[in-house]
Amino acid sequence: MIIGNIRETLSEFFSKDFSSSPIAFLSIDVDYYSSTVESLKILEMQSDQYLSRVIIYLDDLQDQSHNSWCGELAAVNEFTENHEQRKIERHTFLRSYRIFKNARWIDHIFFAHILDHPKRNNLKSNKSKVVLDNPHI
Repeated sequence: MIIGNIRETLSEFFSKDFSSSPIAFLSIDVDYYSSTVESLKILEMQSDQYLSRVIIYLDDLQDQSHNSWCGELAAVNEFTENHEQRKIERHTFLRSYRIFKNARWIDHIFFAHILDHPKRNNLKSNKSKVVLDNPHI
């Protein structure tokens, strides 16, 4: 655990190697746009430091004043727009998997898609091409 101001402690966090235990989950509870911007810098390390999809819980989305142009959502949208290989979006199918579909926390779950992750880019294959025949055509 690294305790302190996000801006001041990120360099210590970045000095760690997570490749043997990649980051899979982030919980962001910092209340403001500016601190969320700083927090999301965690997603700027090398791709092998993460799973190919990182689950993110964003705490501050429920107030009537929260929207896509201020606070955490504005920071998420800005991050996604500014990072070609890292995209954050809501977990759109989570509600359908849950028994209690009206739980408020479901709307707080997002995925960070690490598009440059080795797992997503391993296009080389030793298998030969297979053409499937469709007898109904």
